[in-house]
Amino acid sequence: MAVSDLAFPLTTIPLDLSELATSSKQWPIGGTTGLILCKLKTFLQSLSITVSAQSLVWIAVDRFVAVVLPMKVHLISSRFRSFAIASTWIVAMAGNSLFLYFFQLVELKNGDISCTPFYNNPSSYLTFIRVYTALFQITPFVALPILYCVIAVTLRRQDKALQCRAVHQKNQRKRRAIKMSFCIVAAFYICGLPMLLLFLLLEYDIAVPCLFSKVLTLVAYPALFLSSAINPIICMTSVQSYRRGLKDIFNWCCTKWLTTNNNTRTGEQEEITLQGIRRIPWMEENLTLNE
Repeated sequence: MAVSDLAFPLTTIPLDLSELATSSKQWPIGGTTGLILCKLKTFLQSLSITVSAQSLVWIAVDRFVAVVLPMKVHLISSRFRSFAIASTWIVAMAGNSLFLYFFQLVELKNGDISCTPFYNNPSSYLTFIRVYTALFQITPFVALPILYCVIAVTLRRQDKALQCRAVHQKNQRKRRAIKMSFCIVAAFYICGLPMLLLFLLLEYDIAVPCLFSKVLTLVAYPALFLSSAINPIICMTSVQSYRRGLKDIFNWCCTKWLTTNNNTRTGEQEEITLQGIRRIPWMEENLTLNE
């Protein structure tokens, strides 16, 4: 999920900044290279969102099994988790592959080139978009609250039934993990729901007041960009091992930078020393007499 969150801003922000700077929808690159970038931009954007949504569903399933079906927790092995991670990318790539086919560079009436969906049969594209929306956007939005509601009810029952201190402490750790997952899911809803509503309004051509549409558009895009940054912040504030890992990476980068600078300075000093050694006194006297 971290990789998918990183892929979204890397593929979206540079081109959006270019559009804002030029106040135009003109695609900046033409030819074969521009066509490839046009297809990859849409594909990677939708891939990032799809992978994030599937990852949240798998996390919810993991929490669900651990809390609601503790006797089946052995089924969630490291091999199963590797399969789940791989499946999110494979399914997302398969589901978003048609974006590579539909998006083309189209010349507008004013002569500008735009990266837009181009199709001979509009109904086929509309069918694909509706199936894609139902499977990869609406289904996670519906499945996540159901799973976490069942988890919350089960935890409440366990608190009343279990009095053993060791079990209670284990339950506390489990609850903290679920709270962090709940925060991530809540952020997913807050950041993703406005864009989903805007997408549904445009897809089904639903008439809404102009002011509502403008406000929704104004909120949807910044919220979608914020979703890529908010998950690491939640993990950093909630998980000690995550903070420790970031600290280790930061320390390693600082140590590497300091070591490189010290080596560079040492090399410069050695070069100066060697230049001083090469200046032999009797050669300097001969040079002076010749002058």
